[in-house]
Amino acid sequence: MLEGSLSNENSDRWQRVSKNNGVSQSEMSLRRVNPFLQRWSATDLGLAEGNISALFIDNDDVWAGTWTGGVIRFSEPLNNSTVWDPGVPSLGVRTVNRIARFDNAIWIVRYAAIERFDLRTGQWSVLSDLPANERLQDLLIHNSRLYLATLGHGLWVRENQIWRNIPEPGLFINRLEKGEKGEILVATMDRGLFIYKPASKLWIQPPSTFLKNVNVTSMLRSDSLILGGTYGSGAFIWDSADASIRLIDERLLGDLWVLAVAEIGKHFHFATFGAGLKSWHSEENRWIAIGIEEGLPSVDIASLASNAQGDLWVGTLGGGIVKLSGGFYAD
Repeated sequence: MLEGSLSNENSDRWQRVSKNNGVSQSEMSLRRVNPFLQRWSATDLGLAEGNISALFIDNDDVWAGTWTGGVIRFSEPLNNSTVWDPGVPSLGVRTVNRIARFDNAIWIVRYAAIERFDLRTGQWSVLSDLPANERLQDLLIHNSRLYLATLGHGLWVRENQIWRNIPEPGLFINRLEKGEKGEILVATMDRGLFIYKPASKLWIQPPSTFLKNVNVTSMLRSDSLILGGTYGSGAFIWDSADASIRLIDERLLGDLWVLAVAEIGKHFHFATFGAGLKSWHSEENRWIAIGIEEGLPSVDIASLASNAQGDLWVGTLGGGIVKLSGGFYAD
């Protein structure tokens, strides 16, 4: 249903550059700062620059996108990288804002395009009938509907080959995430956080005035908790069961810009722009700071992703990718 408007893209930039970027295994060796932290620079990965704006884990593969449009698929077991686009800087904006998997395809959301990689055929295609051609932020496929988030053009849904604008919640949508029981979490730039229930077309906002005005960058649901980050206003934990809101400021975060959040077990991770990674243990109410001294190549973090093994993958600005193994948190 969703493939009907996908056109094949035959340009050379979609050709796989190489399986190992022409880099030897010794050159791709891991820089071990401690037993539980591994790092890969842009050079290691075959990218033109190391500003990692999007991460996605697909079994043993790590997909990464950059600010300048780079896209790679990195296999940790094989220690090699397939470079689909090195992300050479250009005058055009090609930032990769989101990488996601739906069914048998990997979807790439760029500033001005949505691209799809068929995992069965190995072919790329481009979505050709978008309702907007710039400032695309995110997509979500839910119940055979494709939801598209944009900055300045609002929220759209595509069903039965037809795009329809959803008036709520305004024109500036940063992020979409699946919630529970069919709900969709919607983060906006100017109106805070929403829970959308498509079946009933019901929109719910948290009780706090604070979360109705901030620029929400990211969020996730874990049981009754909805955790998220903001541009310039720190992070938050909203317990939808008792309607309580906990605001987290620079005293715990070190910085008020939080660009991504991730969950591993009882640890919740907040990626800051300037203060590294902050992790909260929900049962012990304990915070851990991870920065340069712990092995991060940069304290500016733009993206996070976790896998089933309890590993956290960190996309930094300027320093490439970092993997924190689950044992990092062992006492």
